[in-house]
Amino acid sequence: SAQRGRTGAAVATNRIIEACAPRLVVMSGICAGVKSKTAFGDIIIADPCFDSGSGSGKWKAIDENLVFHPAPYQIRIDDDIAQICNDFTTDKKVFEEIYSGFNLQGFVRPTNIPKVIVNANASGGSVLQSSAKMQDVIDTHKNLVGLEMEAYAVYTAANNAKSPKPKFFSAKSVCDFGTEDKGDQVHVYAAYTSVKFLNHFISRAEFLYDMD
Repeated sequence: SAQRGRTGAAVATNRIIEACAPRLVVMSGICAGVKSKTAFGDIIIADPCFDSGSGSGKWKAIDENLVFHPAPYQIRIDDDIAQICNDFTTDKKVFEEIYSGFNLQGFVRPTNIPKVIVNANASGGSVLQSSAKMQDVIDTHKNLVGLEMEAYAVYTAANNAKSPKPKFFSAKSVCDFGTEDKGDQVHVYAAYTSVKFLNHFISRAEFLYDMD
Protein backbone atom coordinates (compact mmCIF):
# COMPACT_ATOMS: atom_id res chain seq x y z
CA SER A 1 0.00 0.00 0.00
CA ALA A 2 1.19 3.53 -0.74
CA GLN A 3 -0.38 4.73 2.51
CA ARG A 4 1.48 4.70 5.79
CA GLY A 5 0.00 4.15 9.22
CA ARG A 6 -2.97 2.09 10.31
CA THR A 7 -5.13 2.37 7.20
CA GLY A 8 -2.29 1.44 4.87
CA ALA A 9 -1.26 -1.47 7.11
CA ALA A 10 -4.80 -2.87 7.20
CA VAL A 11 -5.25 -2.59 3.42
CA ALA A 12 -1.87 -4.14 2.68
CA THR A 13 -2.46 -7.01 5.12
CA ASN A 14 -5.88 -7.74 3.68
CA ARG A 15 -4.52 -7.80 0.13
CA ILE A 16 -1.66 -10.12 1.07
CA ILE A 17 -3.98 -12.53 2.85
CA GLU A 18 -6.40 -12.63 -0.06
CA ALA A 19 -3.63 -13.14 -2.62
CA CYS A 20 -1.41 -15.58 -0.74
CA ALA A 21 -3.52 -17.26 1.99
CA PRO A 22 -0.50 -17.38 4.35
CA ARG A 23 -0.36 -19.53 7.46
CA LEU A 24 1.30 -16.73 9.40
CA VAL A 25 1.20 -12.93 9.23
CA VAL A 26 4.00 -11.20 11.11
CA MET A 27 4.81 -7.53 11.53
CA SER A 28 8.39 -6.54 12.30
CA GLY A 29 9.81 -3.08 12.86
CA ILE A 30 10.44 -0.57 15.62
CA CYS A 31 8.36 0.84 18.46
CA ALA A 32 8.44 2.95 21.58
CA GLY A 33 8.88 1.12 24.86
CA VAL A 34 7.72 1.88 28.37
CA LYS A 35 10.96 3.07 29.93
CA SER A 36 10.50 1.38 33.30
CA LYS A 37 9.89 -2.01 31.67
CA THR A 38 11.97 -2.13 28.47
CA ALA A 39 15.39 -1.32 27.07
CA PHE A 40 16.75 -0.47 23.63
CA GLY A 41 16.52 -3.43 21.27
CA ASP A 42 14.04 -5.46 23.35
CA ILE A 43 11.56 -7.29 21.14
CA ILE A 44 7.93 -6.69 22.12
CA ILE A 45 5.37 -9.31 21.20
CA ALA A 46 2.04 -7.48 21.20
CA ASP A 47 -0.31 -9.63 23.28
CA PRO A 48 -2.83 -8.20 23.81
CA CYS A 49 -2.84 -5.43 21.23
CA PHE A 50 -5.31 -2.56 21.33
CA ASP A 51 -6.01 0.72 19.56
CA SER A 52 -5.17 3.66 21.80
CA GLY A 53 -6.34 6.31 19.37
CA SER A 54 -9.78 5.22 18.18
CA GLY A 55 -11.78 6.94 20.89
CA SER A 56 -13.58 3.69 21.65
CA GLY A 57 -15.63 4.17 24.79
CA LYS A 58 -18.36 6.39 26.16
CA TRP A 59 -18.71 10.04 27.11
CA LYS A 60 -20.63 10.69 30.35
CA ALA A 61 -21.78 13.90 31.98
CA ILE A 62 -20.61 13.94 35.60
CA ASP A 63 -21.30 17.03 37.68
CA GLU A 64 -21.85 18.99 34.46
CA ASN A 65 -18.46 17.88 33.13
CA LEU A 66 -17.97 15.53 30.20
CA VAL A 67 -15.80 12.55 31.19
CA PHE A 68 -14.60 9.95 28.72
CA HIS A 69 -14.56 6.30 29.84
CA PRO A 70 -12.34 4.39 27.41
CA ALA A 71 -13.19 0.83 26.33
CA PRO A 72 -10.42 -0.31 23.99
CA TYR A 73 -11.05 -3.61 22.21
CA GLN A 74 -8.12 -5.97 22.68
CA ILE A 75 -6.97 -8.65 20.24
CA ARG A 76 -4.95 -11.61 21.50
CA ILE A 77 -2.54 -13.76 19.54
CA ASP A 78 -2.85 -17.51 19.10
CA ASP A 79 -1.83 -19.61 22.11
CA ASP A 80 0.72 -21.57 20.06
CA ILE A 81 2.38 -18.33 18.92
CA ALA A 82 2.47 -17.01 22.48
CA GLN A 83 4.00 -20.25 23.75
CA ILE A 84 6.82 -20.19 21.21
CA CYS A 85 7.55 -16.56 22.05
CA ASN A 86 7.46 -17.26 25.79
CA ASP A 87 9.91 -20.12 25.31
CA PHE A 88 12.43 -17.58 24.05
CA THR A 89 12.29 -15.57 27.28
CA THR A 90 14.65 -18.04 28.97
CA ASP A 91 16.92 -18.64 25.97
CA LYS A 92 19.87 -16.34 26.71
CA LYS A 93 22.04 -17.92 24.01
CA VAL A 94 19.76 -16.72 21.20
CA PHE A 95 19.86 -13.11 22.35
CA GLU A 96 23.60 -13.15 23.03
CA GLU A 97 23.99 -14.33 19.43
CA ILE A 98 21.66 -11.59 18.14
CA TYR A 99 23.54 -8.96 20.14
CA SER A 100 27.03 -10.04 19.11
CA GLY A 101 25.97 -10.32 15.48
CA PHE A 102 25.34 -6.59 15.09
CA ASN A 103 28.54 -5.06 13.73
CA LEU A 104 27.41 -2.39 11.28
CA GLN A 105 29.91 0.44 11.30
CA GLY A 106 28.56 3.87 12.20
CA PHE A 107 25.45 2.62 14.04
CA VAL A 108 24.87 2.52 17.77
CA ARG A 109 24.68 -0.79 19.62
CA PRO A 110 23.40 -0.35 23.21
CA THR A 111 25.18 -2.02 26.12
CA ASN A 112 22.27 -4.30 27.09
CA ILE A 113 21.63 -7.69 25.52
CA PRO A 114 18.07 -7.66 24.11
CA LYS A 115 15.24 -9.79 25.45
CA VAL A 116 11.76 -10.72 24.27
CA ILE A 117 8.74 -9.38 26.15
CA VAL A 118 5.23 -10.78 25.60
CA ASN A 119 2.73 -8.23 26.89
CA ALA A 120 0.32 -5.40 26.12
CA ASN A 121 0.93 -3.08 23.18
CA ALA A 122 -1.00 0.01 22.11
CA SER A 123 -1.34 1.20 18.51
CA GLY A 124 -1.90 4.93 18.14
CA GLY A 125 -2.49 7.26 15.23
CA SER A 126 0.62 9.39 15.68
CA VAL A 127 4.24 9.33 16.76
CA LEU A 128 4.75 10.37 20.38
CA GLN A 129 7.55 12.62 21.55
CA SER A 130 6.08 13.75 24.86
CA SER A 131 6.48 12.23 28.32
CA ALA A 132 3.01 13.47 29.31
CA LYS A 133 1.30 11.96 26.26
CA MET A 134 3.24 8.73 26.72
CA GLN A 135 2.03 8.55 30.31
CA ASP A 136 -1.56 9.02 29.12
CA VAL A 137 -1.21 5.88 27.00
CA ILE A 138 0.56 3.97 29.78
CA ASP A 139 -2.37 4.75 32.05
CA THR A 140 -4.78 2.95 29.70
CA HIS A 141 -3.32 -0.50 30.52
CA LYS A 142 -1.42 -1.54 33.64
CA ASN A 143 0.65 -4.09 31.69
CA LEU A 144 1.56 -1.85 28.76
CA VAL A 145 5.12 -2.32 27.48
CA GLY A 146 5.01 -0.91 23.94
CA LEU A 147 3.48 1.69 21.69
CA GLU A 148 3.55 1.96 17.90
CA MET A 149 1.16 2.74 15.04
CA GLU A 150 0.20 -0.27 12.92
CA ALA A 151 0.07 -3.58 14.79
CA TYR A 152 -3.60 -3.32 15.77
CA ALA A 153 -4.56 -2.74 12.13
CA VAL A 154 -2.61 -5.83 11.05
CA TYR A 155 -4.19 -7.87 13.85
CA THR A 156 -7.67 -6.70 12.88
CA ALA A 157 -7.20 -7.57 9.23
CA ALA A 158 -5.81 -11.02 10.02
CA ASN A 159 -8.36 -11.72 12.75
CA ASN A 160 -11.23 -10.94 10.38
CA ALA A 161 -9.84 -12.79 7.37
CA LYS A 162 -11.84 -15.50 5.65
CA SER A 163 -10.99 -19.15 6.23
CA PRO A 164 -8.28 -20.37 6.24
CA LYS A 165 -7.53 -17.62 8.76
CA PRO A 166 -3.81 -17.06 9.38
CA LYS A 167 -2.11 -16.92 12.73
CA PHE A 168 -0.59 -13.49 13.39
CA PHE A 169 1.62 -11.48 15.72
CA SER A 170 3.78 -8.38 15.91
CA ALA A 171 7.43 -8.42 17.00
CA LYS A 172 8.72 -4.86 17.09
CA SER A 173 11.87 -3.71 18.86
CA VAL A 174 12.27 -0.73 21.18
CA CYS A 175 14.06 2.23 19.58
CA ASP A 176 12.91 5.00 21.95
CA PHE A 177 10.62 5.69 24.89
CA GLY A 178 8.24 8.24 23.36
CA THR A 179 9.84 11.09 25.30
CA GLU A 180 11.12 14.53 24.34
CA ASP A 181 14.70 13.30 23.97
CA LYS A 182 13.89 10.56 21.49
CA GLY A 183 16.15 10.25 18.45
CA ASP A 184 17.00 7.81 15.72
CA GLN A 185 20.37 6.64 17.05
CA VAL A 186 19.28 3.03 17.61
CA HIS A 187 16.66 2.66 14.87
CA VAL A 188 18.85 0.43 12.73
CA TYR A 189 19.85 -1.74 15.68
CA ALA A 190 16.22 -2.11 16.80
CA ALA A 191 15.10 -3.09 13.30
CA TYR A 192 17.92 -5.63 13.25
CA THR A 193 16.93 -7.30 16.54
CA SER A 194 13.31 -7.49 15.37
CA VAL A 195 14.17 -9.29 12.15
CA LYS A 196 16.78 -11.56 13.74
CA PHE A 197 14.28 -12.65 16.37
CA LEU A 198 11.74 -13.48 13.66
CA ASN A 199 14.33 -15.64 11.91
CA HIS A 200 14.71 -17.66 15.11
CA PHE A 201 10.95 -17.81 15.63
CA ILE A 202 10.30 -19.15 12.13
CA SER A 203 12.92 -21.86 12.64
CA ARG A 204 10.92 -23.12 15.66
CA ALA A 205 7.38 -22.68 14.31
CA GLU A 206 6.71 -26.29 13.38
CA PHE A 207 3.16 -25.56 12.22
CA LEU A 208 4.61 -23.67 9.24
CA TYR A 209 6.13 -26.88 7.92
CA ASP A 210 3.20 -29.21 8.49
CA MET A 211 2.00 -29.84 4.95
CA ASP A 212 -1.07 -31.90 5.87
